[in-house]
Amino acid sequence: MTYSINTVQNLALNENEINPSKPLVFETNGACIGICLYTSVEFGPLGDHDDQEGFVIVEGAGQVYLDGEILDVKKDMSLIIAPHVKHSFRRNVDSKALKVFWFHAAI
Repeated sequence: MTYSINTVQNLALNENEINPSKPLVFETNGACIGICLYTSVEFGPLGDHDDQEGFVIVEGAGQVYLDGEILDVKKDMSLIIAPHVKHSFRRNVDSKALKVFWFHAAI
């Protein structure tokens, strides 16, 4: 298969949950995409994957933890991290939430 077309149903995320996430495309040719709403001001569990992962900040402002380094992120920023880089996001105290579009892609 050279392409995958999906229809996204009910993209709403529950802001009362702690860091709700919604996959949009599941493991298609080594890739998957989704969206996450970071509602906590604390870093959650660290992600660590066998493939590279990319992120686009859709709304809000916060920080990303990358293997011990903490960087500020805000709307319209993007980043790609290498496999096995431990990572997590959190929102700023003055930001209602940090909405992040994410994607995995096999190398």
